[in-house]
Amino acid sequence: MSTDTTVVLGAASPVGTRLLHALSGTGDRVIAISRSTHAAFPGIEVRSIDLASSDAGRQMRELRPTRILCVAPIVASAAALRFTAEETGARIVACSSMSTIAKSASPHGADREVARQLLQSESVLQHSSVWGRCTILRPTMIWGSDRDRNVARLRGLAARLRMLPCPGEPTGLRQPVHESDVAAAIVATARHEGTAGRIMEIGGGERLSVTQLIRRVAEASGVPAVEIPHGIWSLLSAWPVRPVVRRWHGVLSRMRQDQLADNRCAADLIDFRPRGFQPAQSDAEPRSGAR
Repeated sequence: MSTDTTVVLGAASPVGTRLLHALSGTGDRVIAISRSTHAAFPGIEVRSIDLASSDAGRQMRELRPTRILCVAPIVASAAALRFTAEETGARIVACSSMSTIAKSASPHGADREVARQLLQSESVLQHSSVWGRCTILRPTMIWGSDRDRNVARLRGLAARLRMLPCPGEPTGLRQPVHESDVAAAIVATARHEGTAGRIMEIGGGERLSVTQLIRRVAEASGVPAVEIPHGIWSLLSAWPVRPVVRRWHGVLSRMRQDQLADNRCAADLIDFRPRGFQPAQSDAEPRSGAR
């Protein structure tokens, strides 16, 4: 029986659920940090810690973790991660986002602010004494369940409209990465000391245009993809930003930008070989009661 204690932050998230599934049965003591104390996977403890609390670091320190795997928002968790690692010597693997790059030069202030906060949170770990025991992963667009914030939203739109609008010509490239591949990368990274002190990008195994992505989601959802002429997409993306269109204005304007990752470092160090993008409806996530 292993004496290691692995703490998972963000355990109720889609990637967190995949992570608990991967860790169950490994022999480690696994503690899932969740907002409630509902049962998760057999043999996995669940604790309630508010990461926004000034006391979060102390509460995690008391768990005496060997490693902390963080899929909670890094903006909310960076300070507690640093404190806990300083106090316990824990190994940290934390997920950030490729939005640090994709949104940093956006024409929209809200996008640039997201990138700034992510980079600032990464810096909390990078410029501290614990960096030699930390790895930051930057995944691209994450998909894989009915709770992801990307493909699941497109599926929801398809269900409401009974179709999916898509650009009539290729736009920016995307590299969607499956939740299970992100979870596997986290576990492999935590076990490989050669990844410490690094930022690693992780994207899916396939690069495709926004148009191709939408067409595949439409096919998986059983609805047609309806092409919208390029001129209309351009008009919509250039529309003045008003409250009623502010959300979609940013989405449309980003369609022309590539949002990709360089998997070479992850492939070399942890043999990262992610799947391509096949959004089948049957892709269910493991069952967990953590919320």
